[in-house]
Amino acid sequence: MAEYARNAYQDYVGFRPDLLADALVFEPAIPTGWRDFGAALPFGVGESVDVDFKRANGGERWTFTLRGKTARTLRMIYLNPDKSRSQVAFTLDPGKAATLAIAGKRVLLDGRPLEPQAARPSHAGTIGKLDFVRPKVYRSQDFPMLRGQDVLRGIVERNEYR
Repeated sequence: MAEYARNAYQDYVGFRPDLLADALVFEPAIPTGWRDFGAALPFGVGESVDVDFKRANGGERWTFTLRGKTARTLRMIYLNPDKSRSQVAFTLDPGKAATLAIAGKRVLLDGRPLEPQAARPSHAGTIGKLDFVRPKVYRSQDFPMLRGQDVLRGIVERNEYR
């Protein structure tokens, strides 16, 4: 279960605390099917950040609440519609919720505009369109070791292994 939780908060939510810089870094890769979620993300000793995410009308709304004693810089590196990434940073004070709204090129922190900075260019043109590969059809005759007990042993002992 711990690996599923780690995968969700590191790979999807993109949470990577940088405690040496007093920063909480988020670089999310939220699946398009996720409309909302809430999470309490622990870090350091006795600290956590509560995250509430909502997606609607082509935009995202993130609400962060820091649980701890020290203010931290929160840096959000978010995905743009063209697959490039931009970033914004702001101070997150303990116990005070901060709401970040991202819609296209417009970013608001508690209703006030923030100026995003370019973080990474898009690689969509280089990658192109990705498609899933169709797996081969399973045929039981391709797997003789499934036909009985110790079949693989017999193949090896008869020197039929290829």
